[in-house]
Amino acid sequence: MSVKSYGIRQMILSEHDELRRRAQEIETALERMERIRRANAGELEGLLTAFYARFWHHIENEDKLLRPVLTEDGKKAIVDRMDKEHVDQRARIEALSKLLLHTTPHEHVAKLRAFFEELRKEMHEEEDLCLKPEAPHDEPMRFDSCCGR
Repeated sequence: MSVKSYGIRQMILSEHDELRRRAQEIETALERMERIRRANAGELEGLLTAFYARFWHHIENEDKLLRPVLTEDGKKAIVDRMDKEHVDQRARIEALSKLLLHTTPHEHVAKLRAFFEELRKEMHEEEDLCLKPEAPHDEPMRFDSCCGR
């Protein structure tokens, strides 16, 4: 694995960590809403909006940066799976976004929880398939070739 592909994989893993943290914030807000039925939905809506924006950015990074690395590594089946997963994730995010425009998050706690549970599962599978941290392996530097010998 080259230093470049290692760095891209590490960036995607870091984004997964951030998405998990944001998802946990949303789930904590959902729990508060369930305990206090009249809780302000504004906090949750703000968290969801920020999450959706960050998630769209993450998918774009995977498409733009991770896809070429996986292709170069000969992992076409994983790229095909990732493409299918991204289509599905985009559709789910759009459906949730539209749903929340016309209703309140109170009405959709179960759907939101199911989304985040599925998302965690997908990120874990992706990490196992193609993001396992490996030490980068570059060609060893030869001093005779770089120093004119």
